Amino acid sequence: MGVVLFLLLFCAALWDMYRARIPNILIIFGTLISVFFWISHDMETLFKRVGVSFLIFVVLYAFFTVGGLGAGDVKLLMMLVLYIKPADFLTILFISFAGAVIFKGLMIMLGRHKYCGDMTVRLSVPLFMGYGLWYICTVWRF
Repeated sequence: MGVVLFLLLFCAALWDMYRARIPNILIIFGTLISVFFWISHDMETLFKRVGVSFLIFVVLYAFFTVGGLGAGDVKLLMMLVLYIKPADFLTILFISFAGAVIFKGLMIMLGRHKYCGDMTVRLSVPLFMGYGLWYICTVWRF
């Protein structure tokens, strides 16, 4: 499942970098893969993760409404928790937010006009890198 999530996050990051949006079909495809996996393995875990995913939506919708996060980023985070444990999700989220703040600060310091007036933080690339870093550190035990 880790490789599937890695590929989904990679595709989302590429699409978001070049098109400034994350396609819904990618989120739907990723969600269906996770749901089918959990249906065949453990329904209780599926219900717990769907509940956590809904909680993530409730919390992050406020950030979307004020323009702090994009809708694709919220949906990507909702999908992410279907693949990993909530505790690991918080670790990845912390790494990703730190990466996003650093990236946004660099863009403002470098005077990239495209990013300076835009207060939206695109999380797809930092989320992909945060998940990759977490995966290397925990799964490969570095």
